[in-house]
Amino acid sequence: MYTYEEKKRPRTKVKTFPSHPPVIQGKLAGGLTHLKGEDLLAELEEDYTYPPGNRELYLSIIKVCISAPNKEYTELRQIADVLHLTPVYDSKELESIIKPLYENERLPGRTDIVGTILEHYSKRFSLKSIDRLMALSEFSIGLQKIIHNNLFLYYERTTERMKDALAGAQAAYEQADEAYHKHTVEKVPTKEPSSTSSVSSLAPPLPPPMGDSRLVELGNVKNRARLQIRTLEKSIQDITAENQLLRRIFAFSPFRQKTEIPPALNIGAFTVRHYTTVEKPTFTSIRSALSLGVAEAGSMKKSSGHTTDRDWNTFGNIGNTFFLLFVGGHPVCKQPFLYGTKHYVEFPLRQFAKVWVSSDWLDTRAVKGDSFFGTGREIHRQLLAVVKHYLDQWKAVSPSAPDFLQLTPAGFAEILGSLYNNFEVKVPGCVPIGQNKWIPSDFRR
Repeated sequence: MYTYEEKKRPRTKVKTFPSHPPVIQGKLAGGLTHLKGEDLLAELEEDYTYPPGNRELYLSIIKVCISAPNKEYTELRQIADVLHLTPVYDSKELESIIKPLYENERLPGRTDIVGTILEHYSKRFSLKSIDRLMALSEFSIGLQKIIHNNLFLYYERTTERMKDALAGAQAAYEQADEAYHKHTVEKVPTKEPSSTSSVSSLAPPLPPPMGDSRLVELGNVKNRARLQIRTLEKSIQDITAENQLLRRIFAFSPFRQKTEIPPALNIGAFTVRHYTTVEKPTFTSIRSALSLGVAEAGSMKKSSGHTTDRDWNTFGNIGNTFFLLFVGGHPVCKQPFLYGTKHYVEFPLRQFAKVWVSSDWLDTRAVKGDSFFGTGREIHRQLLAVVKHYLDQWKAVSPSAPDFLQLTPAGFAEILGSLYNNFEVKVPGCVPIGQNKWIPSDFRR
């Protein structure tokens, strides 16, 4: 579930999109040099957004671009790339391209989703712009919800198809069974009724003669239908259980507002770390599997080897970046991959405007604990409440339960980790490293 930019792995070939695919919005007649900066910015604002308060700055850059002596900017997206503008996110537009992928009889794979997103958005934006779109937290959260909703619709349609097939198999079995018994009765030799034996007619019919090919054929039809019935009943049972399980897993829990947290608790800071196996990391941001997948398909960059098709078409978490939580420098869970890492970068949990926590979803039947979504500060408070609530329940049945205020950072981390299966912190979108430094891994071999 963790993503690393540098992880090498064998890959299947993905459709490569050119750096400058055809532009649907087209070139402006006579080139951009015939328009004023205000006109260009108005055109750009239809597809792109930029930080508030920077309009005058962007206008000055546009004027430089359109008056460049050695290069004529003939496409709006060339200007957008110079300005580093971000494409506008539209959930309805995203839904319109993802929904058809779930209307087939099989779930889409990673290459299906990446290819569809690239093929759609490359009609308006350059690859650089698409990559920025993939980095948006709004896009990441929206895509995850869209995938979940369409997955459940896919389960409903699949269940209906299975039920129709089950009804057909049951009808085929009943027809074959009826024909089998009718054929058996027809082949049984008849006897004249005996006046001395009144009970002989109640005896079971004699078996049909050996070598009856029609009877063998009907028996085979019954057996095939019986097997199909059992298979379909099991499949319907499994997909119904999976549907119910995923709906429960994907739902965020309400915040524990009533659990009081004593202010005297001193267990240190809550921080999150992202680990890498690179000996000398130079990348400047932690990127999601979605962003890496788009970059790989467009320019054959390396992508993550830590996601599966299930992450893409079922969990939908491919727009997030993954982190481990540390409490006062102590890990909440020690993932096996940590012992092969070389460096990590660390962030305060409270700095994130959007973050969510849960068990690792990969093993759906092992998922436990509440999932929470909110700001870093809200999540910090909720995790304190989770442990406090657990210890209160423990103390109600056992006086020997640890006291909340006496917990050490290591003790708190251990208890929190025990309430989840591979506790994970997910941040929507990509995370810039900024002024943070790569630190040699404390799990380094």
